[in-house]
Amino acid sequence: MILLFLNKLIMDDRALFIEGNQIFGKIEQLEGQTAWINIKDLGLIKATIEGDIKELIGRDVSFIVKAADKNQVILKVVSEEGPKDSSTVQIKAKEYLHNIMKGFNIRVDDTSTELLHSYLKYNIRIDKENINNGLNILDKLYQVINMDDRDSVIPINPKEAEKPIENQDVRNLLIIREEENTQHQKHSVEVRDSFIREVNKTDSDIIKTIAFFVKYNIKPTLNNIRFFIQLNENWELFSKDYEILKNYFDKEFTNFHKNIIIRNGMFENLNEEVKREYTKWLNEKINSFENRLIHEDEKTTKALKEYIDKIEFLKDMNKDLVFIYLPFNLEKDYDDVIVTLLKKRNKEKRDSQKINIYIDLNTKKFGKLKINCHVTGSYIDLKFINIKEEHVNFFKSKEEELKSLVEVTGYKISSVTYDVDSSVKILDTLIENPNPTYYLNIKV
Repeated sequence: MILLFLNKLIMDDRALFIEGNQIFGKIEQLEGQTAWINIKDLGLIKATIEGDIKELIGRDVSFIVKAADKNQVILKVVSEEGPKDSSTVQIKAKEYLHNIMKGFNIRVDDTSTELLHSYLKYNIRIDKENINNGLNILDKLYQVINMDDRDSVIPINPKEAEKPIENQDVRNLLIIREEENTQHQKHSVEVRDSFIREVNKTDSDIIKTIAFFVKYNIKPTLNNIRFFIQLNENWELFSKDYEILKNYFDKEFTNFHKNIIIRNGMFENLNEEVKREYTKWLNEKINSFENRLIHEDEKTTKALKEYIDKIEFLKDMNKDLVFIYLPFNLEKDYDDVIVTLLKKRNKEKRDSQKINIYIDLNTKKFGKLKINCHVTGSYIDLKFINIKEEHVNFFKSKEEELKSLVEVTGYKISSVTYDVDSSVKILDTLIENPNPTYYLNIKV
């Protein structure tokens, strides 16, 4: 039973049992070097422990994972000074990361170091293919960002020339100078200034964004990167086009958007005939909206073009994820609400599903609030973000009432926390290993 449980944990995308990770638990029982350890939110596991642990029974202990497979987990006890076995030397994070890259014969610089650090934080598989994939995307992206007026972007494959540059994989783009562009002039397309402006404003999150794209196999187009940055930075900014079109076309557009969200969530599982019917219906609806636009209304025309591009973004997000984005209005105390759901696409049972739900509330009484719900099985970890300090006590007084309301749905709130910081982003909330511990004992 324990071995099966360990196998499930090892295969779990968010598994704690990855070499070098630090975990915490209480040693419940000991038999030689084999211990039964109670780990919070996971339960009892069986592991081999290195070092003298007789005096640690019944105590909360921190461990470093030395090795793990479906049959065995090997842990080392860690004290405040580091591992008790002094032969394992703790080293600086950069040196640890550099050793990995040297082992893979990958260039060592600030970009590759930060990318690998992000991989560790998001529990992304560390191998040569994944690292090179992320670096290739970043290298091309930085070339685009640093273009000057003499540069143009063209697709490497001429057959892709008719497709908008913003919707093509950045790895398949070529940056050339004007004097080199004579034979390819017809394929040259200007990159919109808005993309460069938005990316330059959030340079610190570009690498984390690309790491996220690598993990979930999201197509790295300029539009997809730009839209995800919007979503990460400001959920309201991402829904700006939706709000413009909703006000222009009224309920017909809101119903259209809900239909898009539902169908995109299931798109990868549809058969080819249904996909063709859906594509036909989608094109007809878009043409209908375009034909009804007043040509002088540049704002709405631009919003519709952006929204069409976002439909492609939603499709790409929904390949390995279930991504649902629903802005809507409520009466009384709420001006508007945005609900975003993000989970890995899999066939896990409810007990092992991990879902991230983000709710953006624009309230009249408490101002703008963000609510993060991390759902694991039947349990919800709830965090209120951008809440004013003077409102925290009021929210705390309503916690039991909230828990009772949620329990009626079959779920339980396991924790409620409050954050007065307004700068928390989606990428921050998706970090699975916030404090990776770096040790020299690695295999590359």
